[in-house]
Amino acid sequence: MVRALQLHRARCRAKIPPKYADLTLGQLLQRPCPPEQAVALNKLANWGKLVTNPGFLNLTVIGDKGTGKTEMLSALLGSLVHIGVDCKYTTCNDMLAKCKATWKSKDMPESAVVAEYVQPKVLVFDEISGPDREGLESLSTREIYLIETMIDERYQQQKKTVLAGNIKTMEALIALVGERVASRAQEGGVLIVCNWPSHRKWARIEEFDEAVKKSGVQLC
Repeated sequence: MVRALQLHRARCRAKIPPKYADLTLGQLLQRPCPPEQAVALNKLANWGKLVTNPGFLNLTVIGDKGTGKTEMLSALLGSLVHIGVDCKYTTCNDMLAKCKATWKSKDMPESAVVAEYVQPKVLVFDEISGPDREGLESLSTREIYLIETMIDERYQQQKKTVLAGNIKTMEALIALVGERVASRAQEGGVLIVCNWPSHRKWARIEEFDEAVKKSGVQLC
């Protein structure tokens, strides 16, 4: 009971997306998936085994939408939380929004927000392109500076950083976030390219009808 409560609190602190709150890599590895994704999952698991080792070992996960990047990285954090690693999940938009909120407030300086993302041993920095950020000109100079500041500080402290986004190539990532951030990610890092078909599909009508029958909900 105590252990379960500790894990729950650690998951809450890690800000793992609620949809994947209880997921681990072990669970994902048992599911049927495309061969390319099975290779990626094993590479993620092996990377996770080295998280507690000193030195630079960052991770970059890129690829098309719907290939399960966020699900896999949430499962990675879930597994790391189980072994007591201090982790945090965030999206690019969330971090930038928190930083921008300080510009009109005196309650918290921008540097304190950046420090929040520097603190954890492992940071997943997801959706670098953002859910509504299409194209390679979508990050302003100020936004790139904020990302650079956070990534550079983590680099100096030898913290593990995972960059992820709907980006197809490293060249596209460099064009989006700049040479400095990409260089930090590449030094001693691992690259996973998610190039299998999208997992997202319309629900089958049979499954939909069955779910409606089981719901028992009556709308007035």
